[in-house]
This record gives sequence, structure tokens and C-alpha cells, in this order.
Amino acid sequence: MKKHLLSVLCCLLILSMLTVAFSGCNKNEPPASPSETDERETDDSEIQYNVPAEDMGKFELDVLTVKSGQWNMHTAFAPDNMSGDRINDAVYERNMVVEQDFNCIIVSHEDAEYYKGTEKLSMDQLSGTGYYDTAYVEGSSVVSLITQGLLHNLYDVPELQLDQNWWSQLIKKEATIGSNKYATLYFMQSNLSLTAFDLTWCVYFNKSIHENHQLEDLYDLVRQDKWTVEAMQNVARAVANMNGDETFTYNETGKSVYGITTYWNGAKAMLDGCNVQFVISNSNDELISNIANERFTNLAQRLAQLFGEQGTFTYGGPSADGTTPGNASDYIKIFNANRALFCIAEVKSSVSDFSVFQGDFGILPLPKYEEQQEGYRSWVNYLAPVLVIPQSTQGDTLHKTALLLDALSFYSERDVLPEYYDKVLKGRGVKDADSSAMLDLINETKTFDASIAYGWSRQFSEVVSTTILAGVTDVSSLIEQYDEMIAENIKETMDSIFED
Repeated sequence: MKKHLLSVLCCLLILSMLTVAFSGCNKNEPPASPSETDERETDDSEIQYNVPAEDMGKFELDVLTVKSGQWNMHTAFAPDNMSGDRINDAVYERNMVVEQDFNCIIVSHEDAEYYKGTEKLSMDQLSGTGYYDTAYVEGSSVVSLITQGLLHNLYDVPELQLDQNWWSQLIKKEATIGSNKYATLYFMQSNLSLTAFDLTWCVYFNKSIHENHQLEDLYDLVRQDKWTVEAMQNVARAVANMNGDETFTYNETGKSVYGITTYWNGAKAMLDGCNVQFVISNSNDELISNIANERFTNLAQRLAQLFGEQGTFTYGGPSADGTTPGNASDYIKIFNANRALFCIAEVKSSVSDFSVFQGDFGILPLPKYEEQQEGYRSWVNYLAPVLVIPQSTQGDTLHKTALLLDALSFYSERDVLPEYYDKVLKGRGVKDADSSAMLDLINETKTFDASIAYGWSRQFSEVVSTTILAGVTDVSSLIEQYDEMIAENIKETMDSIFED
């Protein structure tokens, strides 16, 4: 087993950025040929990876990965064998392709405990061990690695074709600090690990309730860019019914049917879907707080009105003031019992939380704030693992690591993602062209709020989400309290990263 300890971190050679375009889109470049030792049958219709394979001489890629089965996520990174599970087998075959083409070995070192990856990688780096070539660490604590100077700026690693569609483009854009030659990007996400898609938020809808009420085509609303908070509320309001119950207050044995249900993270998801960016860059390329403006105030008020409308919405857990009974998992019971038209939840809920759902459901992206909003946004939980490359990975090891990460991300997008779609859709009543197209849209519009990952707006995000989920429409005092705090948090991080 190789080890690669460098006592002195050398400066990276600035290599020419690989500009070979995705072969399926650039007709001037032929697809890469399989290696001579590869006996796999290649479908000529398949888009091929656009970088020629190279012999890495049995190079071992050591990857720190997420603990198996965490939060029912699809965490398999380097399975030992085929198991019959379609996703496991697709990941296994993906690795076999890359290992054969590049003459390498992919080794996964699982986190021994839930969400200790950041601590484990930090200790590895600070001790001088340098065991891991790359790692998946929790997005909520990646900032500690950044401020300690333990991670590579991924823009300085040309083997990573970060402009290609197998890397999440919105996440790249929003996780970037600075611009041009000063641009820095310390973490990324792709479908190399399916955990990011697992923790991406969407909207499920009960097809039977939808059809019984003869409601408008929801897929058409999405396609026509008319799937907005207002449209969702209007449709949800039409199905709310106490069905003989005295109130809409949730009771497990009650009969009330609700328009929408979720749990507390659903408010964060809806905010992000409405293009809330707590931190932005100004015209001078300086990071500033973006909460003290009319748009955010109006949006917070609009969402609070939605969440505060009895029957149209019910919270699957105890309310902030303690007046609503229940627990955080009640939204699952509500949707599984056919008592809500919509459920705001994560993509992985399809195969975990809703595995006992009796009937058909469809999948939609999170709604926009208004029709004029540019594009849909699909929030990835800030706890989702992010991909990083530690500073101890240098020289030829860095070149090989980055090239393999890029190739693996390509094959994940091409070969693993279709199997993931099939598992999410299969047997759950959503195996139709419309829902498959919605999953494509959700995948293409994944976002990860870097301001929360960096810790700048996390506290504000928690407080304001809880507030609007409780139906409180006035958030002016929160804005006044946290605006300056966010600015101070940004300065502290910037001073740490770019200190002289």
C-alpha cells in the first residue's frame, strides 16, 4: 500500500487547463478508446470519457468516505463485489471500468462514526500522516479544514474538468470565493457519491388525491415555469378538508387531509428554492450579507403565510411554542396515510421513508418564488458530504487523484445515475417519463448554500426557518439582529483564509 508523505508542501505547477469538450457535444473530438487490455464490450452509442486513459502502475486511490448506511443514504463507494442491488452493482462496475482503464485500485476507508470525517481528516493532516488522497467530509464543518489551510483550491487542479456537466454547476458557482485569478473553491459535489442527490430536496405529490380533485397538471406547471409558491398554495388549499375532525391539528388517528406537510428542514429547502442567497458578492467582488432587502422580507412573509394557513399546511412535528403535538417524523406518517397532497422531503425518502406508501406519487422540484425567477433550485442539505482534496496530496499523486475523481464522476453521471433513478422510481408509482424528467431537472439544479457551510449564515438560517415555519410573518427584528453578525462572520473567515 502506497503512502505519500511530503514534509514540505511544494507549489503546484500551473498546468494548462484541459479544454477538451465533452465528446458527446464536441464533434471535432473523437471518443477515447478503451485500453488494449479492456475486454469490455463498448456500446458505440455511449458517450465516452474525453480524456485518454493512462497507465498508473497500480496506483492506489485512498478515499475517506461516509459510514455505510448513514441516514439511509447510498454510501457505497468501493463495494467488494456484486450484490444484486442495482446501485451497488453499478458502482462496482463503474470502479472496474476505471481500474481497468487506468490500471489503478480504488480503496474506500469508511468513517468509523457518523460525521467524524472532518475531524479524522484534520488529524491525518496535522499529524503529518497524509494517508488519504481525497475525502468526503460533512459540509456543515468543512470550513474548519479550509481555515486551517488543509485543502487544495480545486481551481488549481486542472485534471478536474469542473465546467463539465458531471460536476454540479450551481454548487460550483455558489461555493466559489473571489473571481478570475483570485477564485477559490475548496469543495465540490458530483454524483461520484450519491449522498448529495440523496439529500436533495424535492416535492412529492399524491397522484390519487390530485386526480380525485381534478386539479391542473402539475408537470405542465413546472414545464411552463409556473410552478411557484402561490401555485403550490392554491392547489394545496383546494384539497384541505377536516373530514369530520374538529380542527386541523394533526392527530395520528384523525381524518383531516392537508395540502402540504414537511418537517423543519422543509422551510430551509423552500427558502433556497425561492433563490434566497444569504451571502452574495457585490460589484467589487466582496462577500456581503444579503438579508436586509425588500425581496427577502417579502419572501419570508409569503412563506410564513403559506406555513401558517391551517389545513393548507401542517407541520409533522411539535411547533416552536409547544402547542402542536407530534414529532419530527410525523410528516412521513401523514403522507404514507394518504392525508396530504404534497410532502416536501429529500429524494432518498422515495426508497426509505415512503417505501410503505400505498398508491402512486409523483416528484416535482421545489417551487419558485415567482415566475420571473431564473430557473428552479433544488436544495442539498448542508449536512451532505462534500468532496475535498487535502494539501498532503501533491505532485504525481495529486495528478492521478484528480484525474481519477474526474473520470469516476463522469462514469457516475453516465452509468450509475440511471440506476439510481430506477431505484427511486421503481415500484413507487412514479415510473413515468414526467417524473424521470423531473429528476433530471432536480439533478441539474442542485444547490448547496456555501454561506451555511462556511458558518456565515447558519444560525440565521436556523432561526428564520423556525420562525416562518411557525407562521410568523414579521422577520424584521431577526434581520436587524443577524445582518451585522453575518458580515462579521464573513470577515473572520476571510481573514483566516487570506491572512498575510
